[in-house]
Amino acid sequence: MFGPLPRLYRLLLIVVSVVVFLGVGVWVGHLTVVPVPLPVGALLGALAGVLVAWGLVHAPHPPQRQAARRR
Repeated sequence: MFGPLPRLYRLLLIVVSVVVFLGVGVWVGHLTVVPVPLPVGALLGALAGVLVAWGLVHAPHPPQRQAARRR
């Protein structure tokens, strides 16, 4: 987890991780001994990318808010 990021950087991180895992899924689907069609490899790679992207941009615990201080 990278922590609270601006919206643009979160979106960029999500897009990059999905594209990378999509490519990895196609590559694994093409080069494995088990006959896996390329669309299935791409789908599995995209799903893995979405899961990894979700894990990267979401905090394990909700951010704590500070209570208002009275003087």
